[in-house]
Amino acid sequence: MKVVPKNESGKFAEVTIEGCSIAALNNTCPITGSFKAVGPGATLTTTHTQVTTENTLKFGGQKAGLEVSMTVNAHSNAGEETHPISVTTT
Repeated sequence: MKVVPKNESGKFAEVTIEGCSIAALNNTCPITGSFKAVGPGATLTTTHTQVTTENTLKFGGQKAGLEVSMTVNAHSNAGEETHPISVTTT
């Protein structure tokens, strides 16, 4: 499954680095792009190597990696308890 930011800015987040003795390193860096998560059932995972090799996720414009495990949940109506759902791709 391809994971992309839902917002119009195209950013997952911004990370602010402060207090470095090298002033040029003190900056706010956006996390942008996309990554693929795979797995059987509702739990999807990535590895740092996989995401880095894809070269689609960027931290401050530089190639980035990510290791994560996430479970996809859904509910029928707002306010109802969520349940894991199986994700399939074609």
